[in-house]
Amino acid sequence: MVLGAMGVLPSSAGIFINEIMYHPPGTNVLAGWIELWNSGTAPVDLGAWKIRGGIDYELPANLSLAPGGFLVVAADVPTFQAQHPQGPQAVGGWSGTLSRDGDQLRLEDATGKVVDQVSYAPDGDWAERRIGELDSLKRQGWEWFASHAGLGSSAELTQPGLVHDSGLNWAS
Repeated sequence: MVLGAMGVLPSSAGIFINEIMYHPPGTNVLAGWIELWNSGTAPVDLGAWKIRGGIDYELPANLSLAPGGFLVVAADVPTFQAQHPQGPQAVGGWSGTLSRDGDQLRLEDATGKVVDQVSYAPDGDWAERRIGELDSLKRQGWEWFASHAGLGSSAELTQPGLVHDSGLNWAS
């Protein structure tokens, strides 16, 4: 991991956190998932890699991700497959939950080195400010809005070569 001008740049491993469904619609926390992407030109052995943060998961042994390939790490694989029958390969069954209020996720390789990290949130640089509805006293103020905060969208990295730990580089 390299410290850039505004945060953490992805490592040269080519594997990084590409998409996060931290607040699925409804109340089913089993519908959460994280997508990894191999942006490199060679397969990467992900055996014993870990995702840490609000969740704790160790990727299974003998798991390889092809160049350009995607892998979903789901809270519950059957739930993910039912909701995304044409989705990418999925593994999962993590402990903990993805916080709906924001959290830091760390992707660690088999040696424990942090390969990528993302501190996501439903507000701030991860959202947009909108003028809110009138309240009962006919007052109006600003509110944060992000369709990845419970409205059916995930948060997706927009520029893989730029800082991953900045909400400015993610979109619904």
